[in-house]
Amino acid sequence: MQVVRLGCRCAIWLLGLVLIMNGGDGAVRRTHPIELTIDSGSIRGEYLTIGANDFAVFKGIPYAAPPVGSLRFQVCPVLKFLLRRQLDN
Repeated sequence: MQVVRLGCRCAIWLLGLVLIMNGGDGAVRRTHPIELTIDSGSIRGEYLTIGANDFAVFKGIPYAAPPVGSLRFQVCPVLKFLLRRQLDN
């Protein structure tokens, strides 16, 4: 009897975890592509709508030099670059 109750509790916890991780509120996710032209070139992103919230998302844009070597534990300088490659989106 004890084993059955423990199994039932585990199943309920697992179901709750799945609902939380899956966005159990039933929010609708929609995307629309966007392309902007800046001084360095064009960047592509997307408008993202989750529930009633809208976001503009641009992925993979470098904004500072990586903190390695002499830059470690220092304020990183702004990275100067030209967009010559496809950024992750």
